[in-house]
Amino acid sequence: MKQTHSAAMRCAAGLLLLGITTALYAAPITRVDQQNQGIVAGTNGGASFGQSFTPTLPAIDAIEFLMAGLGQAVVVNILDGLLGADGLGGPVIATSHPVTVFTLNGQQTIHFDFPTRVALTPGQTYVAQLFTPGGIEGVSWTAGDTYTGGQFLQEGLAPSNLAAQDLIFIEGMNQPITTPESDWLFSLGLLGVGLVARHNRPRLGTRTTG
Repeated sequence: MKQTHSAAMRCAAGLLLLGITTALYAAPITRVDQQNQGIVAGTNGGASFGQSFTPTLPAIDAIEFLMAGLGQAVVVNILDGLLGADGLGGPVIATSHPVTVFTLNGQQTIHFDFPTRVALTPGQTYVAQLFTPGGIEGVSWTAGDTYTGGQFLQEGLAPSNLAAQDLIFIEGMNQPITTPESDWLFSLGLLGVGLVARHNRPRLGTRTTG
């Protein structure tokens, strides 16, 4: 009987774990706010780069860029406004977790998460600045002003020189993905654990006197 109880408990716990794992799984940038996914027109390297953007969401917590590197620790700074001679002089309002960019087969999409949600004002211009002390080895851009909500920025160059170019990027929110199947498994797991715990609850016996 104890083996049956143990097996039931393991089964219920397994279903519960599966339900929790599925329900809490979050794909990168599942709620896209702004993006530019055009055809690569060129790749630049050697300095600090940025992309100005105009959000519609009141906050973001992740951003991705198509870029290359050989072991660089890169962060993304969110700058408040397009300021300075090169557009990269705005105050930093958030910095992502550093990511080591190591690509052997050309450009790859690199995902950056922020420690907390970055509060933004919809309709206001911000800059996502790619920064590493040694300079960025490579960022891909598109031509023809394929993203109209901002532009490509490069340290030391006036924004007017790059007005028709944009970095390839996506910004938005990481959101949990839940499905009816995962919700059903989660509920089943909770029910199973509850039934097993109730069955194993100590029972008060009746005493008889002879």
